[in-house]
Amino acid sequence: MAAIRHALQHEVFQPCDERLLAFVHVSKAFKKKKTSFLCISVTKETPLIVNIYQVKKTDKNVMKKKRSWNLSNLTLVDGKTSSPETHEFDLHFDKVYKWFASNVQERQCFLIVLWKQCSNYSLKERPEFKNLPKEWISGELSPNQTQSQITALTGDEEADGEDYQALTEREEMDLEQLMSQCGSAVSNAEAFMETLARDLSVLDGENVQSVLASEKQVTHLMEQLEVAITEVERVESQLNSYDNILCHIRNTMDKMEEKNMLIEVANRNNLKLLTELERVIFQLELPKKHQNALEDADLTTKEGLRDAIAAGKALQAVMNAEIHPALVRLAAVQEQKKRFDKWKSKFSQIISRNLNNLFIHLGNDAGEQTGTLLMLPKHTTLHRELTAYTELMHWCKVMDRKAYTALTK
Repeated sequence: MAAIRHALQHEVFQPCDERLLAFVHVSKAFKKKKTSFLCISVTKETPLIVNIYQVKKTDKNVMKKKRSWNLSNLTLVDGKTSSPETHEFDLHFDKVYKWFASNVQERQCFLIVLWKQCSNYSLKERPEFKNLPKEWISGELSPNQTQSQITALTGDEEADGEDYQALTEREEMDLEQLMSQCGSAVSNAEAFMETLARDLSVLDGENVQSVLASEKQVTHLMEQLEVAITEVERVESQLNSYDNILCHIRNTMDKMEEKNMLIEVANRNNLKLLTELERVIFQLELPKKHQNALEDADLTTKEGLRDAIAAGKALQAVMNAEIHPALVRLAAVQEQKKRFDKWKSKFSQIISRNLNNLFIHLGNDAGEQTGTLLMLPKHTTLHRELTAYTELMHWCKVMDRKAYTALTK
């Protein structure tokens, strides 16, 4: 077991800077002829990452990783039964993997180490362990557990192996030189120990003298370090000041950008409002000339009649102008509409009075008769004189139905 652990560590995991924690010799539940190793490893560098690998031997008898799963992807460990003599167990990742362990002790060590790793590392969702002996997943080792199993569980043997370092070429040369200087003392252990103790004493004295001689240099070095620390603190303080200034500038720029956006929105709204108001003013504007014609219309002259007709059409156009309902509620628009109604009433009264007088005057006309035959008189002159008021009658019919009805009676 130790040989297999050593081979797995040095051939598979050491090149990747990983440390083997536990392994078990397994085969698939339905393919027991094809065997492989399930291994639990952890990275040497922080943050520590625990992985589970399936390792197989190639045709050239070289161990190679076939599959890998991260410990965080493990969702369920099923031991099938609570009996420690069971060979089967399931691991649930993205799918269910069913395994058959060739050795129940290896299976026990593997599952206990797997539980310990899930307990030691902070996982988003810890996997569920079921159908396993309680002492395996309670953190307590069974009384009859051997020292080899404890080593397999904790990985102390591998950790000790990791602490071992071979001698360098320089160290080997120094050791050979020391052995050659001792000469025959090597055969005499006591003499060899005395030689080593004497040399060690000499080296200790030299080290003390070297430390005392370098005291001034150490003091100077400490002073330089203090100066460097002071300078670093000053630079750090200056950088913090610059950082605060930059933060203030950034906040100011953000506020300016927000204000610029609000100003642009206000400008667009003002332009739209100005355009709408100009359109409303243009639609509701009635020239002074037409206002005078509406208030004091002279229908007895051709020029006055022409001005009255033009003023009536202009008044009809502004009163029927299409305006947004929201703008109609404006006080200025309401006031202008009141003026229009006032001018309409005034103009309608002038038309009604003049036409009424004209109808009375023309009603006394006997008409034209020719010859001695009894015939209805012709009113050609009457018709010709009333034709000039046709447009005013149409205006009255549209704008003041009540006045128009009164004229027809």
